[in-house]
Amino acid sequence: MSLLLSALFLQGQNDSLLSERNSSKYSIKDVYLLTLSQDNGAAGCYLSHSALTAYFDNRFLVKEMMTKGLGAVFRKGQNGFLMDCQHFGYSRYGELSARVGYCRRFGQHIAFGLRFQYLMMHSSENQCVHSISFDLSAYATIGKNIGLGFVVVNPARLKVGITGKNVLPIRLQFDLNYKIGKQILLFARVEKELKSAFCIEAGAAYHLKVLYLTISAGFPQPKFSVNMQIACGRWLLGVSCQYLLRAGFVPMASVACIL
Repeated sequence: MSLLLSALFLQGQNDSLLSERNSSKYSIKDVYLLTLSQDNGAAGCYLSHSALTAYFDNRFLVKEMMTKGLGAVFRKGQNGFLMDCQHFGYSRYGELSARVGYCRRFGQHIAFGLRFQYLMMHSSENQCVHSISFDLSAYATIGKNIGLGFVVVNPARLKVGITGKNVLPIRLQFDLNYKIGKQILLFARVEKELKSAFCIEAGAAYHLKVLYLTISAGFPQPKFSVNMQIACGRWLLGVSCQYLLRAGFVPMASVACIL
């Protein structure tokens, strides 16, 4: 009997260690907020850990329309510091963007963020054009399961080339998410860019051990996306593909690391 109890105890310990090994350091909410913080800086205040990210996408399978980016969110108490840099295009034409920002959480239920952007548009046939802009963001929680986010990009109507005639894009974005238990999170987004139609997107994220699967659809411009991420300790590896009815496929790959 004592041998049997010892064997069961050792088996329980092994199962516990195996469960910890197979579990992820990322919650379903962390994975969602890590993606959301690229648009809504204030959401970075609600991440459980600081994180580094790298990603690229290839719009519509055209090699000249490649985006490569690096980002970071550093958490310290109620404060968050945001940095990212990305390049779209290729040697003959491209856009280089660098952003730095700060967000702060007040209490447990609301945070605000401010992020500045430097944008350089380069072309082999013309001089580089330098622009600056900023965005304001807010993120709030209702209870433990509901999150609300709001972003306004370029509220001051800053112009291309600082003194140019064309205004940089002005965009409004509203996000809503609802977590169901530990494994499922539902989300929706409404986005409006000045002088363009509303874009509405809704989807769901599912977490099973080290796998995170996200599926979403958008309209009135029909699009559908699938994103699969796998956690390996501190690392989060992801591949995704978005399909736009009028333009085609946009494959993407990403890697993140919590600190």
